[in-house]
This record gives sequence, structure tokens and C-alpha cells, in this order.
Amino acid sequence: MPGGNAEASIEHVIAAPQFTIDWRRRIGSGSTRTRQVMAPVVAEAGKVFVMDGESTVTAVDAASGEVVWKVDVKPTGREAAGGVSAFGLPIPFVSEGGGSLSGGFGGGVAVSGGKVFVASGYRTMTALDAATGTVVWTQPVDVPIHGAPTVAGSRVYVIDVDNQIIAFNTTTGLQDWSYRGITEPARIMRASSPSVIGDTVIAPFSSGEVVALRAATGQPVQYPHDPFVVAVCTDDASRLPEPTGLPILDLNRPESVADFLLGNPGRYDYHTDHADLTEPRADVDAGRSAAAAVGRGAPAAGD
Repeated sequence: MPGGNAEASIEHVIAAPQFTIDWRRRIGSGSTRTRQVMAPVVAEAGKVFVMDGESTVTAVDAASGEVVWKVDVKPTGREAAGGVSAFGLPIPFVSEGGGSLSGGFGGGVAVSGGKVFVASGYRTMTALDAATGTVVWTQPVDVPIHGAPTVAGSRVYVIDVDNQIIAFNTTTGLQDWSYRGITEPARIMRASSPSVIGDTVIAPFSSGEVVALRAATGQPVQYPHDPFVVAVCTDDASRLPEPTGLPILDLNRPESVADFLLGNPGRYDYHTDHADLTEPRADVDAGRSAAAAVGRGAPAAGD
């Protein structure tokens, strides 16, 4: 997944002691004035998945470099029309000589559960069969998506250029929920991917906001009354919106935060399949084994 796993953790990287080029493969359109290659490469089950500057996704055999399949996810027909931003500004797509569309740059890919999830600057979210490239589902969105998706459990999460995070069901493609941050008329045309820690989705927006949301509902973590918040991290306790009886961890002293996490592992592990959402319990991370999930979960909420 882009950035490592759903938690945006690279973890341990295994590599040969000396790097040499085994193969090289051209995968499609590169960056130009109207398009940008911004999708990180992802890999699973012996295949490498990459998206070019024109939203064509290619699966390459990791051992040989041979192309397994190639799919263009650009929309056609009425869906090919440009969009409109939250400020009512048009988002056009450029037709190259009356032919194919161009200019819907950005997006990215993630792979999980035998599907490749593709976010596109052409205002689409698509799931492909990882083995064959067959389109499983595709859903239009209102504005372009310039960042790669994040998959955890039964949902795939993306952030669009209007600072809205959208959660789609990985099986059906239907939208489970959305949450809109502060919309900006001018912004950097690159985007970070959400990260998922247990039952919490961390959404970074271009406005500078970082919001913690519940994965099941899209509702913000409610400080200080959310039963899953076990501590508060802040660099200035005087700025907390109201007093709390929870432990307050000083971000200026990272060693104290580490000591709390290491000393209280039972307090920040949760089930992702909560039968009772008011009681913290041992957790198994979405998309990870039980062994790999030890010591992971939703440790704290910042101010």
C-alpha cells in the first residue's frame, strides 16, 4: 500500500545487499504540463501495480518484468465531462485533438484482498481484479482525487481535492460515508493518503487540518468523552478545549509518550468487530494477522 501498510508504516524492508537492475519496463504516459505521475508503486502476490500520468494501470510480473495486464480507467460518455469544485469553479478535462481525454492528473493505487483500488484525477474510484485487470466496480465522484487510496478491512478511503474524505465499501463500491474538512480555493495539487489505526481513520487535509474519524461511521473522535480515547497528546495542555481526567502526554517529550504506550498496551488495543462499542477490548488490525497487531490500535487523540 502507498506509504507502507494501512497505518502508513514502512516497517522492515528486505532488500539485496547490492542493488542491480533486473529489468526495466515502460508503463505508459509520463509527466507533462497537463499531467503528472504521482502514484506510488505498490506490489502484492508477485505483481507490481503502477499508474501512469493518464490513469492507465499496469500490472507487471515482479520476477520477469512482463506486462500481465493494462487497464485505462478514464471515464467515457457523459462521465467524461469536467467537474465543479466546492467553490463552483469548473474542473475541465482537456481533449487531445477531439480524441482521448488528458489533464485529469493525480490519483494512485492500493492493493488488498485480490483487488487493485484506483483513485483517479478523472473523478472516478475503481476496483480491478488483481489477477486479470477486470473492472469489479467503478464509482464517479464529484471532484478529482489526487492522492492514493488506503484500504483497511471492508473499506477503501480517499481524499479529494475539496478536502473531503470518502469511504467506499470494498465489495460493492457503494459509499459508506464522507467527511468534509476546510475547503480551500487554492491548494497544492498533491495529497497525502489517509492512515488507519484500528478503528480510527486519520485524514490529513491540505488546509493543515488532521482529523481523527471513526472507521465505521466517519464521525469525529469526540474529545474527551469518546470511550476509545485513553490519553491526550498535546504540545500545550492549556489549549485543550475542556479539562479532562485522561492522562495528558507531552508531545515535547516523546520519550514520555513512548513510556505510556509501552507501559499500557492493554489500554489501546481494540476489536475491529466491536459487539459493544463502549468497552475497549483486544484488537486485531484490519488486513493484518493477530500476531502483527499486538501493541497496535488507537492509542491517543491529539488536540
